[in-house]
Amino acid sequence: MLRGYLELVAVATGASGASLLLQASPGVEGGARLLHTGALPPLPEFDSLEKAEASVRFLVAECRETGVGMCGPGRCRFHNSANDNGYIACVNISPSRDESDKRLPHDRRKSVKTLNNFRESDFLWIGLSFEPNKLPRFFTRDGGSADIRNAVGSTLDAEGLNVILSAAGRLFWESHQLASLMLDPVTRLPNRAEFQASLNNELALAVQNGGVFALMLINPDEFSLVNEKWGRSEGDSVLVEFSSAFSGSLRGTDRAFHFGGAILAGLIRVKDVADGLPAAERVRSMLERRNYSNGVVDLRFSAGAAVFDGRHAPGSSLDADELIRRADWSLTAAKLRGGAQTLVWSAEAEEGLEGDVQQLATIYTGDSRRDYRNMLLLWDTVQMMSGSSTIPAIAAEFSRKVSSAFNAESVAVLGETVIGIPEIVAESGGFSASFERRRTHRWFLEKVGALLAQVEKTLRPARVSMPGDGEEDGSLTQMHVIPLVARDVYLGCLWLEGEPGRLVLDSTDVLFLTALARQIAIAVDRAQILARWQREKERETSWLRGELKDLRRALNKPKLVVQSKQMQSMLADLERVSRTDATVLIQGASGTGKELLAGFVHENSQRADGPFVTVDCGAIAPTLIEAELFGHRKGAYTGADAKSAGRIALAKGGTVFLDEIGELPLAVQTKLLRFVQEKEITAVGGSRASKVDVRILAATNRDLREEVAAGRFREDLYYRLQVVTVTAPPLRDRTTDILPLARHFIKIFSREYQTGPLKLSPDAESALVDYPWPGNVRELKNRILQAVVMSSGDELGVEDLRFPSTYLATDVRAGEPRQIDLETDVMPEPLPVRPASSRSLEYLEDTPPQSQSEDPWCALQEILRWLVDTLAWRPGEPPKPLGLWLVEDMVLAADEAADGVARRGSSLLGMPESTYRR
Repeated sequence: MLRGYLELVAVATGASGASLLLQASPGVEGGARLLHTGALPPLPEFDSLEKAEASVRFLVAECRETGVGMCGPGRCRFHNSANDNGYIACVNISPSRDESDKRLPHDRRKSVKTLNNFRESDFLWIGLSFEPNKLPRFFTRDGGSADIRNAVGSTLDAEGLNVILSAAGRLFWESHQLASLMLDPVTRLPNRAEFQASLNNELALAVQNGGVFALMLINPDEFSLVNEKWGRSEGDSVLVEFSSAFSGSLRGTDRAFHFGGAILAGLIRVKDVADGLPAAERVRSMLERRNYSNGVVDLRFSAGAAVFDGRHAPGSSLDADELIRRADWSLTAAKLRGGAQTLVWSAEAEEGLEGDVQQLATIYTGDSRRDYRNMLLLWDTVQMMSGSSTIPAIAAEFSRKVSSAFNAESVAVLGETVIGIPEIVAESGGFSASFERRRTHRWFLEKVGALLAQVEKTLRPARVSMPGDGEEDGSLTQMHVIPLVARDVYLGCLWLEGEPGRLVLDSTDVLFLTALARQIAIAVDRAQILARWQREKERETSWLRGELKDLRRALNKPKLVVQSKQMQSMLADLERVSRTDATVLIQGASGTGKELLAGFVHENSQRADGPFVTVDCGAIAPTLIEAELFGHRKGAYTGADAKSAGRIALAKGGTVFLDEIGELPLAVQTKLLRFVQEKEITAVGGSRASKVDVRILAATNRDLREEVAAGRFREDLYYRLQVVTVTAPPLRDRTTDILPLARHFIKIFSREYQTGPLKLSPDAESALVDYPWPGNVRELKNRILQAVVMSSGDELGVEDLRFPSTYLATDVRAGEPRQIDLETDVMPEPLPVRPASSRSLEYLEDTPPQSQSEDPWCALQEILRWLVDTLAWRPGEPPKPLGLWLVEDMVLAADEAADGVARRGSSLLGMPESTYRR
């Protein structure tokens, strides 16, 4: 305010430079101040605060001695300066005689105030500097003025000048006194509001006049230790000394402010940009040379500065917010470098300094209301960041807190911008609805897009004023955009919007929000990293599960090993059928791998990702098969304590395999027919049918045509099932698959039971191929498993395979190998050639060799070996059924030895009595 008055005085008098000394006013101000404005430097008497106070004391003393030179209320007088081109004006701003006491008689009014009872604070002392060719003309040189001629030649009489200097001075002075009540209570320096106004004014003057000035922030290093060691009271005393010393170290053209906490700010006029560092360092050095608290406290200071050059300002984006940010960055960087130094901002310095120096230095402003707001918002933000790990939750809570703290009409956290339209991560105050309403205006999207692009490019806050809901509406809204930056990466921005009268953010508010947004950006960045890590972990887990699933399939699930042409042809047919949803009926004897073939169809179909559910119709009780297939409701029958979906419903989206479908009862076949036709099922105890999308595969070891003819299987269901029919050949019909299957099973079981690598002996391979395999692949698998488990070496022989003792017969009439179970099978009819007994071997050409062994069993083995070699495999003749002959001879011999007693004879042979009797 007083600076504005000083500029008014300069214009009125035509002075090119004006200085104003503000005297101390006890109880209101913290001390005297010196202001200066204009292009010319101050008069010698006003070169510094000390000189100005000394000059005024000298003039006051001289006036009191001579009684001349001081003026009455509402008047002003001029004194000659040591500079021929300057004058010192004494302006009395106390109330005039008429205003002081109009009730007194005129003769008494003159004596109300004399020279001796005026206070020094009742006077303003102004130093005026003039250009040599623009000196005003004073008619009296004794301190009074009758007439002044300004630069343009106009004339002001003495009364007009008194009105301008004294009346306006009193008005500005009273406004200043009122504003002084809002000074910082400790430092007694102007607070943030005046700092902001002065900074904006200084920027405007620098741009207008091409001036250069520096914004300096200074802070004692480790000042908190003073409070901890000496107490808060002593710390405040030191802070008062520091503030007074800082104000005293500035020139009359400079100004000091309380920035926040123990940080002071100064606006220092300099000659050029290069002079910024020496000027700031001079002030810092002066402060460090002083003693504080009578020499008890030794302070070191860190200072940061940012220089504004008004000569290059046009077209620059540098404003008050950015200037404060640069000064704050410089101060923080100076502290991070060890303190006790001065650092001036430059783009090279900011890029070269490693690490993030952004801090919440501006949280303490000196304004209790604002400090409480900032502290509360910071505390809420810390709690929010620690309590949530998701980006939407962090953004939503943060936008709500900021909206409440800064009286914003709407707040939003925005993400990436696509085609000028930002992603709204979270919002409060109806931002989404407002944005959608205004985005129809092309000018709005263009301005918003340009604003967001600027913030993303510069990583600096920006603000703009726009019309409210429409370009012709006339109302304005203020928009502030604060970037969210982490690791120098733009993550989005904070958008604040409100009416200009309600949403008021000064530079320090923007700086605080920028620092706070940086902390939120770190939390968002961590949340994004966590989300990416979780996604990667899920993908990795999914991949590992797939690999594990495939591995389990490879290890545990039977594998189709085929080499025969029959199986290869059948698999080719099944592969073509698998691409459709056609029903497939697989026929074949038990153990031929019908379930494996059904699994092959499923794995090669479009339903491979769906479930594969097997229902063994022959293994489920007939009374329960319907509930197992179609499900049941709770209480549908005794024991149905809970609802069950059924096997078919469990296969939804996949395949259901009905093994041994010929075992289904006729009643269930009827219900299954409806499912095959309509793909609908009705649970037992239920009344509503439900659609189920599954594919049906069926298998049977019976001849369903014979079952249909016998009335045990529905003909319509048979034709529905046999859309595609394949028959799995028995293993004896595809002997080329026997050895590959055997090696495959050996590999699986040796790995599972960790027996080491095993192989088949040549005799074992021949035996495997020659064996008729009545149990098909299932028997082969189990026999190989038995051999692997019981093996003691690295080779499997014939004895390890443990073929049954009855594997010695060939039905000559049928020409097919058979396995004879002595307990259940009936002996074959007598052959045309009667087998020889132990008492009649007359048809043999040679006699048996004489055994050299005394052991009867060894002798018997030698005789049997001779018999096999002599009779069983004669060239050109069919093999003899020696096994049957020997069994019959042994039975007859045992019967003779037991005197016809069956129990005794069966005991001699070690066979069941029933078999012996047959």
